[in-house]
Amino acid sequence: MKLAPVRTVLANSVRGAQFNGLANIPPRSVKRRKPVGTVDRAQQPRRLRGLSDKQKFVFDGLLGKAEERIQEEAKNRQTRWLRRMDCLSPAGYRTYQQKWDTLARIAGPLLARLDLSTMILGYYQNGEYRLNRQRGLSEDSGVNEWTVSRLLGDLEAAKYIRRKQRRIFHNGKQWITRTTINVRAQFFIDLGLGHLLAQARTAMKAKLKKAVDKHSAVAKAEALADLAGARERKQSHEGAKRARQERDRREQQGIQADYNEQWQRTFAAFIVDTGLREPQLSREFVKKYPHFARHPIQT
Repeated sequence: MKLAPVRTVLANSVRGAQFNGLANIPPRSVKRRKPVGTVDRAQQPRRLRGLSDKQKFVFDGLLGKAEERIQEEAKNRQTRWLRRMDCLSPAGYRTYQQKWDTLARIAGPLLARLDLSTMILGYYQNGEYRLNRQRGLSEDSGVNEWTVSRLLGDLEAAKYIRRKQRRIFHNGKQWITRTTINVRAQFFIDLGLGHLLAQARTAMKAKLKKAVDKHSAVAKAEALADLAGARERKQSHEGAKRARQERDRREQQGIQADYNEQWQRTFAAFIVDTGLREPQLSREFVKKYPHFARHPIQT
């Protein structure tokens, strides 16, 4: 059987973003609670947020123009922009106005979360790539979470976004679903902003590469410092171990030398006192001095 090669997942990559931040998730309680029904998180006390003034005017107003054209199409329905979104029905009917209104409401929060270097709803920070959640779109736009989910499904059917889910068995206790939302270039092309997107992506890719290289260099330096410290600690421990072994060896040699001297002195005195000869001499000596039973030559 041929096994597929194992690919490493880096924390600063988009693939690794699905695994970042898992340590902040509280463990699920073992005791099951009664279901409380659907929670409308759009009513959470949170300030509605969208594109900032800086985001609206950067890269020749790419994101600002995109939001304005989405608002214009949702209001006038002249099929100037995002025509794929208006032709979702297999029967040829136009898309309901409610979906366009929802798209107009979440356009600002969605574009504000878009990382132009990777076209992912996420951000790069402190050497890790983090994903933005669909729940944040609901809380920032004031739209129900399930309505946002249905709208993203329609955008995916129109080939404007692509969603990728990954199920993670966190700490061997609970399943966590991480969703990566990728905005396709066709979204900006149908808004008439494909040329601005190409320029912005080139600049943002270079900026992201610079940030990744900087964090990688810092992480590499820290790793080398940790490795050097570990090597130094290991050498120190080994030196202390050798010194301790040498000290124990010298102590044993001193103890053995004292034993040999005392044995010889006691044996010589025993011969003078008793006048015995071998083999009776050794047997009587061991009987009288059992703690001298081991002969010095045997050490």
